[in-house]
Amino acid sequence: MEITKRREIFFLSELRAIACIAIVILHTFYAVSVYAPDHTARIAALTTRNLMMWAVPCFVMVSGALLLDSAREVTYRKIFRKYIPRVLAALVLF
Repeated sequence: MEITKRREIFFLSELRAIACIAIVILHTFYAVSVYAPDHTARIAALTTRNLMMWAVPCFVMVSGALLLDSAREVTYRKIFRKYIPRVLAALVLF
């Protein structure tokens, strides 16, 4: 059981690394599409950028899955008293 869990976590770590590289490509080709010298280069940059749009939600989901601890119990009371106020404070402050 432990070997399977490590393999799954290793798979998720690899997926997160691939998503991280895709995010860098996404941001790079965003800048390329703005400063493209001609129409063909702009279309190629936009196409590449659009093909990398999967990376951001994938990175967020995989990072969240790797941070989860199966031994920790999260109740509704804890969500409403601890986590939601933290998220709201971060949204208001930043």
